[in-house]
This record gives sequence, C-alpha cells and structure tokens, in this order.
Amino acid sequence: MSRHGRLSGEYDLDDLETFELGESTSHSIIGDGFVSSIADYSRTASLLPDDGESTDDAIPHVKPPLPFPKLQVSVLLVLYFAAPISTTFRSPFIVEASSNRLISGLNVAPKEVGYYSGILDSLSAAGEAISVLQWGRLSDKIGRRPVLIACTLGGASTVITFGLSTTFTRLALCRAFEGLLAGNSGTTKAILAELTVGDEHQIARVFSLMPMVWAVGAAIGPVLGGSLANPSVRFPNAFSGSLWKEHPYLLACFSSAAFSIVGFLAVFFYLEEVPTVAATHDYTQFPNGAEPDESLLSTPPLRDYLHLPKPSFLSRRLFVTLVNYAFLSFLDASLYATYPLLLASPIASGGLNFTPKTIGYILGTAALCHALIQALCFPIIIKRWDAKNVYVASIVAYVFLFLTMPILNAFARQAGHVTPAIWGLLCIEVIACFSSYSAYSCMYIFLSYAASTPSALGRTHGLGQTVAAVTATIAPATATSLVALSLQHNLLGGALGYLLLAGMGIVALGLTSLLPAVKRVVPVKVDIGPP
Repeated sequence: MSRHGRLSGEYDLDDLETFELGESTSHSIIGDGFVSSIADYSRTASLLPDDGESTDDAIPHVKPPLPFPKLQVSVLLVLYFAAPISTTFRSPFIVEASSNRLISGLNVAPKEVGYYSGILDSLSAAGEAISVLQWGRLSDKIGRRPVLIACTLGGASTVITFGLSTTFTRLALCRAFEGLLAGNSGTTKAILAELTVGDEHQIARVFSLMPMVWAVGAAIGPVLGGSLANPSVRFPNAFSGSLWKEHPYLLACFSSAAFSIVGFLAVFFYLEEVPTVAATHDYTQFPNGAEPDESLLSTPPLRDYLHLPKPSFLSRRLFVTLVNYAFLSFLDASLYATYPLLLASPIASGGLNFTPKTIGYILGTAALCHALIQALCFPIIIKRWDAKNVYVASIVAYVFLFLTMPILNAFARQAGHVTPAIWGLLCIEVIACFSSYSAYSCMYIFLSYAASTPSALGRTHGLGQTVAAVTATIAPATATSLVALSLQHNLLGGALGYLLLAGMGIVALGLTSLLPAVKRVVPVKVDIGPP
C-alpha cells in the first residue's frame, strides 16, 4: 500500500502553525518554511509503510532533548552584563565632557554642543556596523572564545583610554575603536542560538533573559558614571592627586572596565568552545544515508500536499522584520543621544541643567524599575497580548517621549528652575521608557520566528544586529543635530527637532502593520490514510 495524505482545514504559512498528523502529532511551522519541533514530529508521525517495508526504516530515530546549558549561558550573560554598563555609564557626563573639551579647545557655544555630542555615539555605531559581520566570520573560522576574549580586552582598553583623553579628537577616536571592537554582541547571540537550537522553549528562555540582564546593567551604568565623575571635587580626601583633576572621568572609566575584565575572566576560565550547528546538532537521524538537515516535509507525499517551497534565508517576513528593526534602532539611538542632552544642558540652551550625579540617579533608577518590570511583568504581558500588540504600544511610547521632551524645557524656562510638575512629567517619561526594553524583547521574538531554518538563527540575529548598528550610526548625530539646529535658530521654539523625531516614530508605527502576528497554535488536521 502506498502512502497517502488527506489535508483538511486552512493554514497560512506567514504565521506560526501547528499540523496534526494522525491522532496526536503536532508540527510547528514558522515563517517561510522554518520547520521546528522536528523531534516532536518524528516521534509521533504515523506514516504507514509500504508492504514489506520495515517500520524502523520508515520512521526517523530521534535523539533525546539536550539539557539546558546552565553554566555556559551564565558565563555568556556575565559577559553580556558588561555591555550595557560600558554603553550607559557615560550618559551622565558625556555632555559635560564634550562641552569641556569643545569649549576650551574649539570655542564652541553651549547651544552647539549637541552637534558634536551625537558624533561620539555615531562613531561607535559606525565602527560596530563595519566590524560586526567580520567578527562573526572570524569566529566561524577560529572559534567563538578567541573573538570574545579579544573584543572584551580591546573594549576595556578603549574605555580606559577614553578617561585619559584630553581633547575631543581623542574622545572621538576612542569611541570609533570601541565600535570596531564591538564583536561580542553578535557572537554572544550566535553562541546562545547554537547552545539552544532545536528546542524552541530553551531559545525563548534564553532570549527572555537578555533584555533583563541589559536592563540591570543599564541601571548600574548611569549611577556608576554619575557618582564617580569628578572624584577630586566629590571625594577630595581620597582623590586629591593631579591625575584625577586632569582626568575627571578616569575613575568612572576604570570602574566600567572592571566589569569587562570580570566578563573576560569568566569566558577565559569557564566558557567552552561551541562547535557550529551543522557540526554537532544532528537532532534527527534519517534512514538510507539521508542528510541530517533534510526537512521531513521534503518527503514526496507531504510536500505534494502542502506545496512548501525550499526555505529562503531572506524571506519577505525577515525583510519586514529587519525594516521594523531599523526604525526601532533609529528611535532608540535617537532617544539615547537626546535624553542626556535634555537633562544636562542649561535651561536657556534647551535642557534642565541637572548635574551628572542627578542624571545618573534618574537614568539608573529608571533602568532598575524597567529591569524589575521586565522580569516580573513582561511574560504576563506577552501572554495576555501578543508580541505585535506590545510592540505597537512600545512605538507609541517613543512618540510620546519625543513630544514631551520640549514641553519639559518649556516649563523649566517659564519657571526658571525645575518644578515639582516637571519632576512629575519626568516620572511619566520614565514609565514610558519601559518601551525600549519591551520593544527589543518583541523584536528578538520576531527575528527568531523569521529565521528560515533552525540553523539560520545565528545568521538571522547577526543580520539584525548589523542593520541595527548601521541605523544607529546615523541616528545619534542626526537627532542631536536636529535638536541643536532647532535651538540655535529657535525653530518652533526649539521644538522642531523633537517633533521631527516624533514623526519618525509615527512612520515606524505605520510599518508595524506589516508585521505578521505571532500565533502560538493554529490547528490544521492532516489525516494519513487511504483517500
């Protein structure tokens, strides 16, 4: 008797779907041909053999699920924890540092500092955009550990050199080299994907930890930088030497570099080299010498009925996800560049005139609250509302933030100082800032489901990282220049720059309509048997 399949029900390959084979078989399909849960399919599929054909030859043999690699994931998260600290610890004093170097060396007016402060962030993002794929290719050839070790030590060195810089040119060079050595993010995500590939529950578990770790690091970074800046003034008894007076931000840079050194030691002593997916993750053994990565749906009967094309890496779903990721990166990098500028600039120059210490406490407290919400509430939010709806709400929050930033300065100008009403509006903005962490959590989900095959998870996240880095190269300098230009020429009272950024958020909001909804289970019944 030949194998036959009868298909009943409706399905949409743009969404996550579940196929039921026989009585109990479920099979997940993600995006354009992403076949996951192959192990579940193989265990329960009831394909009737031909007469005389051995059942053992007809049904693949499946290896048991891999245990969760707790030690390896923990080491990678320790290393990842240093990234947000090194990214955010400068926020409280970056405007002050730029002003001191620019005003003394280039005679730049306070209102024009925004032109230059955004350049520092853009140079770092540009270096990352140039090098991130090269670091990924190098890690494929020589291994992941050497790349992580080299990038971690190099990054720590550039942070310390930043603290020793006395001119704006040196600050810019340090930021550029820091970006060129930023190969850890993509490599870390590739390792995590390789450690958990083949088990969608483990993948979701790992990628849900990353935003939480980032949020905790982002809470520590601003407090660290704001508290340790200008130690000769704040702690004159302990730091009275000329070194700390000539380099007022060196202590903060040393502290940030210390976290990178801890990550380096964890990788050096505890991280094991992770072979590539193709080399080790042979989850399904096929009979008759078939290739391990051959899809079960490539068998003639099922493929004839489902009409599934060969998976393409750059599918429409992935392209739409990457476009949305680019706009998210632009909004986030713009907010990261303009918000410290708002907090640190004089009130007459469009800011709120906060000290680095106050800025550090504001940003640190906000990030800590976001970390707790991310850990405790985000899983519940995702369970009640799907990822697309949460992402849409996050983009709306970005628009709200850009619209309220000029209002804060307008209130401060009218009163001449920061009033309780301004503090209340700042608290509302802090709540809205939770959007950045929620948006990235959703984006990780979109990217994972947009991968063409399980083995393409690393490449997919690497491509997403590259797109985000390229966009982040343009965003900081563009955003701060728009704000500075608006203030310098008093365009719409200095608010035009923020309004244009809010307009970009509205465009991003429109693009969310192209994102496919992530549906967990949509049953489609496939009865195996004679017609």
